[in-house]
This record gives sequence, structure tokens and C-alpha cells, in this order.
Amino acid sequence: MLVACGGTPAWTEEEIANFEHFHASMAASQQAVRISNQGGPGVMSAAEVNQHRESLRTALQEARLVKDDVMEKGLQGMSLPFRQKYQRGLELQLRSMEGGTAMAAVEGSDLMNEWINWINLRSSEARFPRRR
Repeated sequence: MLVACGGTPAWTEEEIANFEHFHASMAASQQAVRISNQGGPGVMSAAEVNQHRESLRTALQEARLVKDDVMEKGLQGMSLPFRQKYQRGLELQLRSMEGGTAMAAVEGSDLMNEWINWINLRSSEARFPRRR
């Protein structure tokens, strides 16, 4: 069964279900940002550090589950920057929290900012399925 979302493109139930991983990843990533911003610059309790790390892990796990062809259906050309900027940024941020270097955190943040800029410039072109 095809589901029309804003006219075109039509999405199958399977594609819609897969795109939920994108939404889940974005939500977890936003949660990580909220946690890191709670106490001001450089101030996080041990519990907040653990919550932040878990949110990043969840965001990364969910990002890895989104199929490239599903992303491409919603916005042509999205899968490559999603993988190279967003997913790689999450990987670097997580690595820095798990014993990596501070430079990995900076690189990860830079990539995440590049992703945000990329997707914001194209958001009007996106034809993603609505959340269930």
C-alpha cells in the first residue's frame, strides 16, 4: 500500500517505518544537546555525562538503521551528507567521550554543524513522511 505524504512521493509502509529511525536519531541527538546545555559551558554532572553519552549512542544506532534509498526518496542527495556529516559527527563525539581526544569532539561538533546547515538550506525541498 502506498501512502501519499503531501502529494508526492508516495511512501510504502515499509519506507515509512524505516524513516522512523531518522526521526528517532534526530530526537536522541537533540536530547544530547539539551543535556549538554543544561549546566552551562563545560558543566555536566556525572549523571548528565552518562545521559549525554547514551543519547549519542541511541542517535548513532538509529542513524545506522536508516536506509540510504529511503533518505534519497525524501530528499535527493541527502544520504551522503547524512552519513559523512551527521553520522560521522556522532561517531566522533561518542569516541571523544569514550577515551578519545578532545579534537574528536571538536571535529564531531563541526561535522554536526555542517549537517545542520546542509539540511536547513534544503528543508523546503524535503518530502519526508509524517511521523506516526
